[in-house]
Amino acid sequence: MTLLNHWHPTIKSNQLKKKPVMFQLCNEEIVLFRSATGKIGALKNRCPHRGMRLSQGWVEGEEVVCPYHAWRYAADGQGFSPSTPKLKPCVSSFSVVERYGIIWVKAANSSAEFPELNDPNHGQNHVYAVVVIQNVQAPLDVVVDNFSDIEHSPATHTYFGYSYESLARIESHIETTDETVRVTNTAPQQPLPWIVENLFFNVHSGDEFANDWTTYFSPMYTTYDQSWVNPATGQPRRIRVRLAVFYVPISDRETRVMIFVFANPAGNLIGNKVIFQLLAGPMIRVIVNYELKKDMDILENLADKQMTLSEMQLGRYDRVLGETRKRIDRLYRGQREKPKPEVRKPVSQKPDLILEKTHL
Repeated sequence: MTLLNHWHPTIKSNQLKKKPVMFQLCNEEIVLFRSATGKIGALKNRCPHRGMRLSQGWVEGEEVVCPYHAWRYAADGQGFSPSTPKLKPCVSSFSVVERYGIIWVKAANSSAEFPELNDPNHGQNHVYAVVVIQNVQAPLDVVVDNFSDIEHSPATHTYFGYSYESLARIESHIETTDETVRVTNTAPQQPLPWIVENLFFNVHSGDEFANDWTTYFSPMYTTYDQSWVNPATGQPRRIRVRLAVFYVPISDRETRVMIFVFANPAGNLIGNKVIFQLLAGPMIRVIVNYELKKDMDILENLADKQMTLSEMQLGRYDRVLGETRKRIDRLYRGQREKPKPEVRKPVSQKPDLILEKTHL
């Protein structure tokens, strides 16, 4: 299975205007272009004629034009050579959709379904707020490890997470299926700034913070459903948050992280959805960007980004790393699991000793 069979988010829709744009995905360059009628094409970024990058060309009508010899290609990859009209050049094309203000691509012959990010089972009033995007110089497995880890929140994060005092008593549970890994954690919320507690989010330091996340592997992403309970009354806070974190391998050494943030404005001082997006959206973007940057700094300063799990001294919250890595290899990369070697039990020598004594 090729990684490109899965849906991957690439760039923001508003980044694709009149000029073609190059995007690297899974070690391969892809050119994105928008035709005169608004149709988006995604092609392998190499003209089959002489190997020129199509992203260096321009768009005419419904086609992208190679800047070297003016060969041109439609969104389906079918091309035309001005010098040899009978020739039928062709470039590999990709399936494309625009959702949540992002352009998504997958292999043209793939049957993979597009993921449902805003699950109505976790609150039909959720509103799409923002998307936050950052690249990190670390391989995909290491990045997924980080987002499967609750133990780093007191040391790394400022806002949403658990306190040092809570780490030893977090109630954590793991559920696995063939295709998913789900983790639920509950513990007191770490201290928060006053503006976060009172102005927009109505979440307070010491609230019972429930973080329920599920990692999927086609495509490669994790959803986090987060909620808070007032420990004094036992009543849930009205606001709920859903994060959908996508892991996009740019290369073997670089990963793009895209976080789609959904929130319930009814739990906010701003109940109107449009006003919520206009006023709370920018603040959410700042907070998520800030927290994500702290994760990126940690990952880029790891002494060894290629460590296997067998080389790590793992703690009680780290079982999830093995569960996710196995599924990354099997479901995302399409690798077959290696059969476990047969272990032969040594033959006991006791019966022989007893027989020997008997003959004596």
